[in-house]
Amino acid sequence: MKLASQTTTIGTWALAIKRTLDARGVNGDKLLREAGIDVSVCGDPNTRLPSPKLNKLWDLAERATGDPRFGLSVPMFVHATTLHAMTMANFAATSLYDAFSRSARFSRIITTTMQFALNKQDGVYQIEYLLTEPNSLSHHGVEASMLLCVRMAREIDLNPENKPIAVHLKRREDNDRDFFEQAFGCPVHFESERWFIEMDAAQVEAPLPTANPEILQSCERIMAEYLARMDKADISHRVYQLILELLVAGEPSQERVADALHMSTRSLHRKLTAAGTNFKSLLDNTRRELAMQYIRQSNLSIADITYNLGFYDASSFSRAFKRWTGMSPAKYRRDIALNSPIEHE
Repeated sequence: MKLASQTTTIGTWALAIKRTLDARGVNGDKLLREAGIDVSVCGDPNTRLPSPKLNKLWDLAERATGDPRFGLSVPMFVHATTLHAMTMANFAATSLYDAFSRSARFSRIITTTMQFALNKQDGVYQIEYLLTEPNSLSHHGVEASMLLCVRMAREIDLNPENKPIAVHLKRREDNDRDFFEQAFGCPVHFESERWFIEMDAAQVEAPLPTANPEILQSCERIMAEYLARMDKADISHRVYQLILELLVAGEPSQERVADALHMSTRSLHRKLTAAGTNFKSLLDNTRRELAMQYIRQSNLSIADITYNLGFYDASSFSRAFKRWTGMSPAKYRRDIALNSPIEHE
């Protein structure tokens, strides 16, 4: 069974895209709405944007600006807090290697759409960007992240002359070599099989005079707490997604969901308890949420809804529905028909 995609990106990243659009004379608020993103909550670092919405925003931004290189203009509008505590931690790092390693370790704070690998060979470090799923992130997002890394490294070591050896991109060249090489400050290779940056090992490993252990410790604590909150929310969402997939085959059991997640029932119970919920509540809430959607669709009979929600029979569904709403499904459907139009599909 394939679990539905869970990849997300921190909401503040969308605000950087919005600021870029606004500066280009495009209504950023409008494009965020078209992508299904609520700009009012993006300033909250706990807001996570699903990959399809963010990728849609990247596509809309390219079309609205007519710029196939739009991603490269976004790093200029990334603020110190866009990456949560990551930026401050990087500026307090003992070396670029320390900053890159920490960024890789805490990368899920920024996005779960890709991972970062740091490898050294023959005096050269490769900082590689690996998508966690095929097409989980637009090429604009990858290129924006790579340019942000290059610019931040330059600012961290306080030496504008320190530049990458080379940057490797998967995109086609399309006569843009000069533009990209000016942006990255180094040779750029196109149509690569991988996305990665090459940097001199001596530069990466050199100690930084701006290192600050106290700030670094505080930032790491903040980031660790953020990941802990993410993990709690993640297990609940993964169980919710599996329940959605399993309902049409009947009422999903906790044992079956645990097996799909490759963990024991006891382990699943423990993780859900730590997240402040339990399997019974998630199942009940999921069914209720779906029931309130289905009951408004006139093409679905009560029997259809019963089947879709995994109930054994219509009477079982009716009892659950009455517990949720205080009335039977048939009465509820009659009442909403009198007050608002029922949806047709």
